[in-house]
Amino acid sequence: MSSLGGLLTNPESFFRYAMQKAKGAPRFAGWGFPAAVGGLWLIYPALTDSFKVQLGLLPDPEVAAKQAEIAAAMNAPVSLSSSAKKAIASAHHPAQHDINPTLATAVQTGDFSSYHASWDKHFVETLKVRDDDDDDDDDDDEEEEEEEEEEEE
Repeated sequence: MSSLGGLLTNPESFFRYAMQKAKGAPRFAGWGFPAAVGGLWLIYPALTDSFKVQLGLLPDPEVAAKQAEIAAAMNAPVSLSSSAKKAIASAHHPAQHDINPTLATAVQTGDFSSYHASWDKHFVETLKVRDDDDDDDDDDDEEEEEEEEEEEE
């Protein structure tokens, strides 16, 4: 049987062997950094570009191309027709013809009293309470009272 055969099958002997070898590790600690640099010097060129992209070491060329297209589209000059330019130039001015002149005068003066009647009518129509809702609550209350009376007896 070989000397390493017991190391692979017996965890205790493997642990003893590893601890024995670890005692000599500090004298080789100074060579750790140069060994890592040398290893990377040999391994990095052997990696494919797709693997480097997957690891995040290189930017994805497809994503970079899409971002360049988007940036070019965003920086492209905008050409407008003359009617669009006129509309933009007059956009900050108030409209000349109001659809509802009563509302326009109310907004200018701050007096909305002419709308109070229509608002009140709208609120009354939308806030009507149906009688059916109250009946359900009354039925529930009566059932609870009957249960309490039965419990008392």
